[in-house]
Amino acid sequence: MEETIKKEKNYFLWYVIGLGLIVFLIVLIRAVTTAITWDEAYTYVNYAKQFDINQLIDIHSNYANNHILNTLMIFGTDQLCNLPYNEFIIRLPNIIMLVFYFIGSYLFTKDEKHKYLLFSGLILNYYVMEFFGLGRGYGIAACLIIWMCYFFKKAVNSDYKDKYVMLSCLLGTAACYANTVSILAVGTIGIVYFIKLFKKKEIFNFLKRNILKIIPIIILLVYIMIFHFIVTGSDKPVFGEVEGSNLIGFFKHSFIWMFIQNGTVNIVLTVIGLIVLAFSIIFYRKKIKEKPFFLAFIVFLLCLIMPSIILKKPFLVERCLIPLWPLFIIGVVEIYGLLTENRPKMLVKTLSIICILFLGLSFAKKIDLKGTRDWNDNYKVKDIVYNALYEHRKLNEEEYNEIKKFYGITFYSEKIIEQYGFDVIPR
Repeated sequence: MEETIKKEKNYFLWYVIGLGLIVFLIVLIRAVTTAITWDEAYTYVNYAKQFDINQLIDIHSNYANNHILNTLMIFGTDQLCNLPYNEFIIRLPNIIMLVFYFIGSYLFTKDEKHKYLLFSGLILNYYVMEFFGLGRGYGIAACLIIWMCYFFKKAVNSDYKDKYVMLSCLLGTAACYANTVSILAVGTIGIVYFIKLFKKKEIFNFLKRNILKIIPIIILLVYIMIFHFIVTGSDKPVFGEVEGSNLIGFFKHSFIWMFIQNGTVNIVLTVIGLIVLAFSIIFYRKKIKEKPFFLAFIVFLLCLIMPSIILKKPFLVERCLIPLWPLFIIGVVEIYGLLTENRPKMLVKTLSIICILFLGLSFAKKIDLKGTRDWNDNYKVKDIVYNALYEHRKLNEEEYNEIKKFYGITFYSEKIIEQYGFDVIPR
């Protein structure tokens, strides 16, 4: 029996290593070969290239495209490597965090009943993996969220030991500094902790034991929440304000959109998913006590939808959901486990294989080593600017008008001035 378990663990480890290497190489190649995107260029030129502590103090002037932890990490790698305006160096923090994302995903899934399906779900989301190859905060936040979930799981299995509770909260707080939408994930875990500790009549004892650790976390969360509301409350356009302007738009552009870009299909699948969730809550409500991630998933969906309805703000859609992907897919697989419990093993195994094959084929179909879905028209900027450099001339009027709306032109023109002392922009 022990030998069989050991073999199964080894098989899974090799699966993780094999799948992880394939995905990592794809992300790495993209990070090296693809041109800078609008948001990366804006982040680097305005914040990361010459980071100043005043950016954290004067948040009213330093918020657009400023994912604080991402900015700090890019500043660090840029200074350490001394290679300014280098696309790969700008993306290096996310690539490093991808390795930790794989490790966190493995540690979380290795003892799960449906570990192959859950690990595949965490990794084989091409849209999420694209952002691990970009200099943005989404991938960093997703990495920190999977580690938050791992220590939440450790807390549950240890009857809510203080060190695991505090570690998960600290990692979730760090995720908020990588991308502020992570506040929803921290809120989810915080509510579940409160419910569980309250039921154990341990909430006040826990607070007394950890008050000196809790206060700094609260201060950090208050700061990042102020930052978040400045961003979403400003007159700057917020991503998704059109797509997520109502509940139907949210259904079209939420997590399913990462795999299927068909609004009607996504609405149908979302409605089916909500019916299945309602069915699970009604018929498996006693299991909620035994499965904290089931409870967390319910709380998470409420946290995702209710603030937008109450505050009359756009729903989070598309790339804004990337940091929340680990929490979402863990919840989905938890419900899958409930629905397939006590079903024939061969049937469950077949269903899992079908799901993994769908994820794999969807991932393979979307592989693009030249462009990024959200900024697919930005890549011509580099070609046009460097073509002018090689011909040692300024951009003509037609070329300039074609790319002047993209922020990449600022990035590449500054890079060329620094490296070659030549300005391709007609001024």
